[in-house]
Amino acid sequence: MATQAAAALALLSAARGGLTMILCATAAAALLVITWVRIRGLWAYQWLAAMTGFATRRRTTRFHDLAVAAQLDDPGPVTLLDLPALPPLRMLSDDQRLDLRLVLCGGPAPVDQAGAPAISYRSLGPDVPLAHFRAVLAIRSNGLSGDDRRRAVKSLVRKLKATETVRPEADLDPGDALHESWSSVTAGGLTLATFRCRPEPGAVVSARLLTRLLHLPAAATTVALTLSPVTVLVRIAAPEPAALETAARALGDLLASERFAAHRCDGEQLPALAATLPLANRPPQAPFAAGLALPVIDHGLLLGHNRQGRAVLIRPFRAAPSRMVLVGSARCAQLIAFRSLGIGARVVVRTNRPAAWATLRQAVDDESLALNPAGVPAGSQLRPTLLVGDDGTDIAEPAPWTTTLTVLDEADPDLAASADLLLLQTLGPDEAALLDPVLDLGDGTAAALTEMPPDLVAIITNKAVRWAAPAPTFVEKVLIGHPARHIALHQNKRQISI
Repeated sequence: MATQAAAALALLSAARGGLTMILCATAAAALLVITWVRIRGLWAYQWLAAMTGFATRRRTTRFHDLAVAAQLDDPGPVTLLDLPALPPLRMLSDDQRLDLRLVLCGGPAPVDQAGAPAISYRSLGPDVPLAHFRAVLAIRSNGLSGDDRRRAVKSLVRKLKATETVRPEADLDPGDALHESWSSVTAGGLTLATFRCRPEPGAVVSARLLTRLLHLPAAATTVALTLSPVTVLVRIAAPEPAALETAARALGDLLASERFAAHRCDGEQLPALAATLPLANRPPQAPFAAGLALPVIDHGLLLGHNRQGRAVLIRPFRAAPSRMVLVGSARCAQLIAFRSLGIGARVVVRTNRPAAWATLRQAVDDESLALNPAGVPAGSQLRPTLLVGDDGTDIAEPAPWTTTLTVLDEADPDLAASADLLLLQTLGPDEAALLDPVLDLGDGTAAALTEMPPDLVAIITNKAVRWAAPAPTFVEKVLIGHPARHIALHQNKRQISI
């Protein structure tokens, strides 16, 4: 139609001549350019629409308001589920009456930091797992009544062993102010950019691709998957524009190697960010794409390795307040604190022996590690808080993304029973006897806790036991030393080396 209109204008200009000819010829040329010229993968008229929208809409808002607007654009009840792990795809595709959108958000240990904790943590191995990861599934019903919808959603919740949540994002806070520029959005100290990813013929959204996307060198990478039909949006977040551009280049290279084309949503970054939310969805139009698979994502704090050399992870940080208890040496607590710094956490230490922490304190900046401060900074998923109690007292801090680590020189059954995560180094027979009734681990495990080497740590959650050897890095050996706990019995008096 645009070409026909341009042809009509050309005929009109030839018939009239003079100024009319010039104006009609100019308009015809403009129509042809807008219709047939492609710039960075989009037609010129699409860029014109983006520029018009960018110039006319409000470009400053709050994340909460953006999420509400996204839900209003696509009305209907929505249920958000936090998935403990990514399930097999067939579990999500059983009930075609439900419209699903899966949002994955993860990030590695900070790749842009040059401090001792980050450098040391990255030296733990070439394939260090993600520092944080979250999977949120948004469920909408496709024409179901209230009771039928509740039953269908409840059935899916049971199969996935998921929990309902009200917070849709991991890298954004509801109160964050969003400021849109042509090529990015700034929010909460981060700079974000969203990309639409289009597969070339024969390319598929594989588990390998999703895993590589989540390991991009960014503070956080969000992958929004609409499962039917399969569409992919990728949002990357970085602490500053230069780091964002580095991550964007890495994204382009990755997608090119996987035969995907990436279009940066310039001029539409705020609407594109809204489209990555699990609240924004569209009814299904096609069956699941062949080849689509969900990965297994390892994430958490790398505490050590097992006998087979595999990484042993703990997940101390979560949206709910969390409590860890360590029966072991102060050096082991320092190693945990140092590695927490390496994945971007803040560490607050309350101790009656500040000299033991002096070397570690001097090696990091004031903002990251504080000794005996007046308050505890609020935590977030990208910047959680670890509160270390090195004086043996109970220091529970009921705040989201804040984890307390109580360090005990001697076992305390009550504190051990209250822990979400219990860490034990070598125990004496009397300590094992105290903890055995509380932990209910069985005779064999209780005996093993007294006989394990001093360089091992037992990790106990939900009556399950794992074993890890921390294997300190060179930096950790210099700043902390070896985190072993040695117990010796001399003249019926226990002596503990800490």
